[in-house]
Amino acid sequence: MRKLLLTGLITLALVGTVIGCGNKEVPQKDTSLKTETVSSSTSSNESKNNEIKENEDKSKSETKVKDESNTKREIEIIKNEVKKIDDKQNNEVKSNKMEFKSKKFGFSLTFPESWRDKYRVEEKDDCVAVYFQPKEKVGNGLGLLFAIIKKTKDLDENMYDSIYGCEKYYKINGETYFVGGPTDVNFPETHPEIKTFLNIKKEIPQVMKTLK
Repeated sequence: MRKLLLTGLITLALVGTVIGCGNKEVPQKDTSLKTETVSSSTSSNESKNNEIKENEDKSKSETKVKDESNTKREIEIIKNEVKKIDDKQNNEVKSNKMEFKSKKFGFSLTFPESWRDKYRVEEKDDCVAVYFQPKEKVGNGLGLLFAIIKKTKDLDENMYDSIYGCEKYYKINGETYFVGGPTDVNFPETHPEIKTFLNIKKEIPQVMKTLK
């Protein structure tokens, strides 16, 4: 009897132990720290990415502004260089411009470059006479190309020949002027520069177009 009772007590004790072990809570693994760590890491990465993007955008913006500034500066430099070239060319044209202005009559003439060092102008009381000026001198009065004479009642137009391609009369500043040339060649035909003289005569109409 005692043996059976002891056996029962032992059995109950074992059952209680098993049940107790079955009801014991299993400790849960704490994941909050890991979650917080991951969240913090993600936020840090996003912040870095945003900062990098902002720096890239800022860099692109600064580069664009710099490029635009450089382009404007280059355009200004080009404009200034073009202006210098234009000014230089204008100054060269002015310096090469062979213009005669009559002090007595007030009109002016512009001679072509082909006439440079090949003509002379004589301003007289009643006219302005233009002569061919050869390297080898000729007699006085020779080489007359044309004369612009103020028209008066004393003018004898028969002493001059008309010039092909030119008007006979020109009105300037309310005054009328007669234009004529010599009645003959008026230059030695054996002169070494006779061809130059004749070529220049052909350009008289071009000169008369500048009369003003």
